[in-house]
Amino acid sequence: MTTYTAIANSEIAVGAPVTNNLMTKMRDNPLAIQENDASAPTVAYATTAGNGVTNGDSHDHSGGDGGTIALSSCSGTIDGTTQVTADSIDAASINMDEDALISAGFIEWLDSVLSATSSTYTSLPRLSFEVPPNVTTLYYTVTGIGVSGSTSLQTYVSSGTVVSISDNSPGGEGTGTMTVTADALSTFTVNYRNENAIGTVYLHSIHFYWGL
Repeated sequence: MTTYTAIANSEIAVGAPVTNNLMTKMRDNPLAIQENDASAPTVAYATTAGNGVTNGDSHDHSGGDGGTIALSSCSGTIDGTTQVTADSIDAASINMDEDALISAGFIEWLDSVLSATSSTYTSLPRLSFEVPPNVTTLYYTVTGIGVSGSTSLQTYVSSGTVVSISDNSPGGEGTGTMTVTADALSTFTVNYRNENAIGTVYLHSIHFYWGL
């Protein structure tokens, strides 16, 4: 590590000679500051007053004792060496338009186009994700191709409503809904079939979202 050496006022006084020693300090000192040499001055950043605040009370969580941070009352700084995860933040304390927040929820799930010739439902591998707080209705939009006038691609998620698509090329879409438990890790099963087992129907994509 580069060593920081203070430059005396006499070395930069009017008429003072430019010496090898002075130039060495000019070269090394910025590096010493960057490398955080113990003798080098530190860079101070403006911060809000106070220490880390949890629910209005100062508390040091550097020991790993956890706890939640109520953002509405947090007026201090967070130590850059401390990891703050999503589970540590009390979302109920965020002062934000809730509808605007949850309407951003959007998940697309389907790796490839699936086809069906049977009227028996096929279940896809289960999908799990955490439902946001205050969300009790999950929406899903299905896109696919049916056999026009004869049979439909029928799809539903877990206990949700059945979406029927009878449009042939280029296909169509429909939206279903289901009741979910807010703020909980939920597992969903996607089911699809060829309604009347006529020809071949195709499931293209499924989009999950919440909020309108």
